[in-house]
Amino acid sequence: MVHGVNDANVVGSVFTVFIELVENKQPDKIEEYVKSVYPGEYVCVLGADQLRVDWVYPGTQFLITDYDGSESIQYKDGDYWSVA
Repeated sequence: MVHGVNDANVVGSVFTVFIELVENKQPDKIEEYVKSVYPGEYVCVLGADQLRVDWVYPGTQFLITDYDGSESIQYKDGDYWSVA
C-alpha cells in the first residue's frame, strides 16, 4: 500500500514504475522515486542494487520468507509443505 493512497490505479502505477526501475537496474533512480512517493519520510534504500522482480503465475500459491533481511519465495508445490 502506498502511504495514504487507497486508489488501486494510483497504487498500481506506483508499483509499475518501481518494477521498471528494478528490472532496468537503476538503483539511483529508485531512491529518488521512493522519496517522491513518500515525501518527508525517512527512506532507506540500502540494497536497492540487489533488488529483483520474480514473476509468479496467477493462481500460484506462495509464501515470502525473510531471514535476517534475505527474502525468498517458497511455492506451495515445493519441498517445504507437509500434507496430513
